[in-house]
Amino acid sequence: MLRIVHITKKILSNINNYKKYSYGKPYGSGLSFLIGNIEEQKLYSPIVVITNNYLEAQKISEEIKIICPEKNIVTMPEWETLPYDSFSPNQSIISERLKTFYELLKNKIDILTISINTVINRTIPPEFIASYSFVFKKNDKLDEKELFNQLSIANYKHVPQVKDYGEFCIRGGIIDIFPMGSTTAYRLDLLDDLIDSIRSFDINTQCSTGYVDEIKILPGKEFPYNENSISYFRSNFREYFNGDPSKYDIYKNISNSNSFPGIEYYLPLFFEKTTTIFEYLPKNCLFITLENIIYSIELFNKDVYDRYNFLKHDIENPILHPEKLFLKQEEFLEKLKNYNHLSINKKENNEFKKNIDVSIRKDIPNPIEQLGKLLKLNNNKTIICVYSNNTQTTILNMLTTYLSLEIKSYKSIKNFIDSKEQVGITIAPINYGFECIPLNLNVITENDLYPNRRNEYKPIKQKIYKKNTTHNFNDISELQIGDHIVHSQYGIGIYKGLKAMNFGKDEMEFLHLEYAKDATLYVPISNLNLISRYVGINSEEITLHQLGSESWSKKYKKAVQQIHDTAADLLEIYSKRAIRKGYKFNIYEEDYNKFIDDFGFIETADQAEAIKSVIQDMSTDKPMDRLVCGDVGFGKTEVALRAAFIAASNNKQVIMLCPTTLLAEQHTQTFTKRFSNWPINIAELSRMRSSKENNLTIDNINNGNLDIIIGTHKLLSKDINFKNLGLVIIDEEHRFGVRQKEIFKNLRPDIDFLSLTATPIPRTLSMSLEGIRDFSIITTPPQKRLPIKTIVNRQNKSIIKEALKREIRRGGQVYFLHNEINTINNKKILLEEIFPNIRIGIAHGQMPEKNLENIMRDFCNKNYDVLLCTTIIETGIDIPNANTIIINRADTFGLAQLHQLRGRVGRSYHQAYAYLLTPEEDSMTTQAKRRLEAIQTMDDLGSGFYLALHDLEIRGTGEILGKSQSGNMQEIGYSLYNEILSRSILSLKENGKVNINNDNNFISCDINLNLPALIPTDYCSDIPTRLTLYKRLSHAKNDDDLFILKNEIEDRFGKIPNHLENLIITHRLRIIAEKIHIIKIVIEELQIILTLNNNENINLENILKLTQTNKNIKIHKNNKIIINSNKEFNLKIQELFRILHFLKEN
Repeated sequence: MLRIVHITKKILSNINNYKKYSYGKPYGSGLSFLIGNIEEQKLYSPIVVITNNYLEAQKISEEIKIICPEKNIVTMPEWETLPYDSFSPNQSIISERLKTFYELLKNKIDILTISINTVINRTIPPEFIASYSFVFKKNDKLDEKELFNQLSIANYKHVPQVKDYGEFCIRGGIIDIFPMGSTTAYRLDLLDDLIDSIRSFDINTQCSTGYVDEIKILPGKEFPYNENSISYFRSNFREYFNGDPSKYDIYKNISNSNSFPGIEYYLPLFFEKTTTIFEYLPKNCLFITLENIIYSIELFNKDVYDRYNFLKHDIENPILHPEKLFLKQEEFLEKLKNYNHLSINKKENNEFKKNIDVSIRKDIPNPIEQLGKLLKLNNNKTIICVYSNNTQTTILNMLTTYLSLEIKSYKSIKNFIDSKEQVGITIAPINYGFECIPLNLNVITENDLYPNRRNEYKPIKQKIYKKNTTHNFNDISELQIGDHIVHSQYGIGIYKGLKAMNFGKDEMEFLHLEYAKDATLYVPISNLNLISRYVGINSEEITLHQLGSESWSKKYKKAVQQIHDTAADLLEIYSKRAIRKGYKFNIYEEDYNKFIDDFGFIETADQAEAIKSVIQDMSTDKPMDRLVCGDVGFGKTEVALRAAFIAASNNKQVIMLCPTTLLAEQHTQTFTKRFSNWPINIAELSRMRSSKENNLTIDNINNGNLDIIIGTHKLLSKDINFKNLGLVIIDEEHRFGVRQKEIFKNLRPDIDFLSLTATPIPRTLSMSLEGIRDFSIITTPPQKRLPIKTIVNRQNKSIIKEALKREIRRGGQVYFLHNEINTINNKKILLEEIFPNIRIGIAHGQMPEKNLENIMRDFCNKNYDVLLCTTIIETGIDIPNANTIIINRADTFGLAQLHQLRGRVGRSYHQAYAYLLTPEEDSMTTQAKRRLEAIQTMDDLGSGFYLALHDLEIRGTGEILGKSQSGNMQEIGYSLYNEILSRSILSLKENGKVNINNDNNFISCDINLNLPALIPTDYCSDIPTRLTLYKRLSHAKNDDDLFILKNEIEDRFGKIPNHLENLIITHRLRIIAEKIHIIKIVIEELQIILTLNNNENINLENILKLTQTNKNIKIHKNNKIIINSNKEFNLKIQELFRILHFLKEN
């Protein structure tokens, strides 16, 4: 820590004497150093820094955390909604706010940074937090009914499965809860009425991850929702608004205990009196306000009153006066007078000044000449702060090479300050340097050394949830009553729900299916491996099959015949690829570890898995052909960067093929920045470069002088002859035609291929699922990334104005997509009418390259509020500050394209918005409506892969294969088609043939224990969850699979009940029975009956041997084996397993 004691003492002395003191703003990151030093004096607690906006609050907070890592520095989140908005904040934002309020009450925060908009927002009183917060400890006594009421009153939502903040679920003796303010969900395991254990669990896998002794529960919302608060709301509503309250939806919703979006702007109606952040703070706290705060209040109040005056005439949705919701400027200043106050003003600061230019220049013999001047011209201590080990090594080498200066590396800035050395270097991601005159100190940052890099501190993630990607994309849990399903033996029917049925002692659950002519079929849940959700053609065109007819059987056999032929063709392709020899890359671990150090993040679980798979591929002599499917902004580029580094380290050339010039430009900047400390030559080949530059690049490619080349289709030019090509990376693969991609494969069949996509086209998806290509999915979002709110609305000026205002008010930027170049200037005039003084840049593909490049650079540098553009921004734009996109005529875009465009926003931890504007409903096609419905429904993070499947449903399967195969797929459904295909490929690999006339792929063993075998509803009440578990049990391939699943179920739901134990036994029997062609097992009181499949593969010799060694076993007609046994059930089961294992092993 910088010990600028005499500066802080002077400031604090003036505050102590006059209560308020004004001080000129320190240059660069000097302000963060100053605040850190004031906190070190421990005179005030906490210190509250009021900024002009949330972004400024975040930036200061992150810098102080680097300077004072041992302190609790917190930024109070904003709601990120407009005043009187029809949206509510995301639950994660509410969670962080409640945690901050709670920690303020408990005096656990050292420094709080907060925007002025949040300060003047009236909020919940401290008593509310105190009343609805409680702690659970191990061995506490707990009554389930009381707990249910307690959590409900605290505004927690009871759900079948906990997935989000503020949710809880009670299942017998297991209680799951995701407390507000927590980073993880917890599972309480009760033993009678005592808490036996408390475990954290992963919300995606639902599996436990560790043990804790206690958890803290905060309120579930920022408003109460019990009988008293609802009564108070109703009373206040009647008093405040005229007319019959029962006519208002708001009043009716609250009366019926129903929340609604935007409820936060009715907060005062729930309380006798609201408060502000001031009421959470002790008298000995210190406020630090930044310059322009008063102007920011005036600007905010103007926006509030403008919206109030615009919306107050809506008689159906009455709104509160601004004075009820926000402090006036005078009220704010009056409250501030009660506290010690340091005001940062615009006056020049003579104690924290700007450094001289120290930028590194590669165009002169000594690139660090300017840094050398600074070190020689003054006697100051100088600390160089960089972002990574790699940059630190580079700077140290430069200092040695060009200045003959050997300096030490320090663990922290504090360690350097306390040392006697004049110059040092440390890893500390400080944004901008400064010179502290009284201390004779210069702080130099990486941004000062490389001013053209857009380096911003990215905090290391604390916790990453691993998203479960193992389940099928169209898992049966998605089934809704009325959906179409495919039964592999009976064909296409309609799902009508789950039905429990009793047969004497035997109770089971069945899938209730309906077929043609209202015929009913009940499928035992143990046979769910025969069921799949139908994906093929539009539901309106589906014809149900008739039970008992040969229609399905004929179609099925025909499809199987052709699928086997397809399998043979695909296997031939696979075999040719498998025997090809490629280059076996060496992994130089020391260099590779230095390179990945520059990543600045912790890899997400499946991103790490994708990287691992790529490294394994490249480490073999088999040419890699891997597709990485990951949502936009989920880290596919990092996978490509690491692959490129490995290839370039092996002296192999790398090319990255991009569909657009903007994407090529973006990747060139990313690669150049990331490889800046390595002797790797990188160039771009696209129309963004001049003909002279492109010709020089081609010459350098042919001469082997370039290591990594990034470009568009120009890379396919016949003029290019690669010297030593080793890796081809194709970004946004779905944008390229097969012919373009095959050019490289035909040119050099031994090179490695890495393809990246967010929404794979159906054919690519199909090949990956079939196993013809290697496949990695990245579905884990970066931490704190929020799902994008997607709004489909008819185009009107008010919705556009609202979208623009929401984003620009919080300091963000907007994409407005208008895909008609001829009318794009007219659209600009319209936007300027809607939102005067807005700064708009226009970008489209027919602009001169330099103009386009300048526009994009200006937008990146925040010189424009809005980028009015065409689909040229579909790929390659990564601007974290742009978090709203408005898509005009969204009905004209495909689903994959809409997903790509939506992915341009939401690349930071702000709530992002996608507005899809459409014409009147009757002027849109049915398919367009279905696309818009799908994109709006699938707004979860990581949904690109699943949207590709919905796209498949909407468009049909004709685009996947040729005409001959698309018909088969439509007849039997995509899932069943792929299952038959994968089994056929497996059979061909293992046996060299598939018996078409005796296809037993989907023959399942029917098992009747004459005992209840199901998941009891009081053990797991949620039908989709039960369906998922039934499906997973039916797909278990061996005892290990069942053991793992059983442990997971016990972890999630508690001790396994007898009925479920019986179901697990049926699946253990099924697994071994199917391998020896037994199609039915019935366990009766005095005997066990086995029915054999009429299959030539059955080993009759083994069966005869069994009857000869055991007199209780007899062979009967109709392929039956009777085992006489009067033993009790468990012994009977043990005997049956011994017999089955004998038949299997012999």
